[in-house]
Amino acid sequence: MIKFENPIQFNITVELKANKVSYSNLMEICQGCPVIGNIYINNKQIDKYKFGGPCLLEMNYVYIPMFIRNIFSSGFKLAIINIDTFEIKTIGRKTPLIFLDEIKNGRIYYYKDLHKTIIDSLEL
Repeated sequence: MIKFENPIQFNITVELKANKVSYSNLMEICQGCPVIGNIYINNKQIDKYKFGGPCLLEMNYVYIPMFIRNIFSSGFKLAIINIDTFEIKTIGRKTPLIFLDEIKNGRIYYYKDLHKTIIDSLEL
């Protein structure tokens, strides 16, 4: 178990009560950059997308950075995955890094850098 997680090095299995999120096929976007890969929620793979970490689990939702790549740029958006339906909703703007911190008072807080100096939040 990794005690101090970050988007480059994080636990590949996260469990909360009966729910389990696990990562596979992890790879660096480029040298020294965040790691992305496939995820499984309760042993069911979420296809078509790559996700970063670390993720947060709360109630029946997984909050996780989703990797978005297009012709002109790449980055992350915050994805909210319903554990019961596997429906994925993204919120916020694309950003180079999402380092999730906590969920508090209806907001999710995350850092925009590895050194935890630039914090931001989104309303859930």
